[in-house]
Amino acid sequence: TRDELARDLGGAAGGAAPEGAPGPADEVDSDGEALETCRHCGLPLGEVSYDAGTGCASDHRDCRLVHGECKAQLLLRGMRDDERDRRRREASLKRARHEEFEIGWRAASMPCNAPAAQKLGCDFAPKGLCCLVQHGSRIDVAPTVEPAGAVSLEYLSTALRVRRAEGTEPLFSLDPIEPSRPSQADGAMQLKRFEPEWLAG
Repeated sequence: TRDELARDLGGAAGGAAPEGAPGPADEVDSDGEALETCRHCGLPLGEVSYDAGTGCASDHRDCRLVHGECKAQLLLRGMRDDERDRRRREASLKRARHEEFEIGWRAASMPCNAPAAQKLGCDFAPKGLCCLVQHGSRIDVAPTVEPAGAVSLEYLSTALRVRRAEGTEPLFSLDPIEPSRPSQADGAMQLKRFEPEWLAG
């Protein structure tokens, strides 16, 4: 009709819609009757629609109807958001526990080879990794750049000390304990075990 043609041309030209005309969220059919549209994709709703719930962009109680497919997309997006929030909370808690109990490897906690090398009378000052080199029946300490062949001189010294004194290798483990044991008043769930016991200091 003439009115519909004028309205379409006015919309294409960017003109203002007449007062009282339906907005973009209130589509009309060929008879001029208002059509309910999906509040997620903006297309007209069919005979079956669903409540978008809290996942809808609009919080108005009359603006929450969506298609079944759009409802599934909103649910999937909500599940992804919940999973992302759960992983973020778990990562934050893990970092806090690591800092509280000093869990994890740090380069600063690795013993320096310089004091042990000085005690051994090495003719060089270790500035990095050290290794053991065999010359016939003699074993010397030498610098190296190969991590696979490097040794910690302090750890090696402790291991040799235990071997000479106890005839075995040094052992350390974290053993689980019952939280209800009276002797564990601090609530610890693991017990540090050293073999031999004098390694605990």
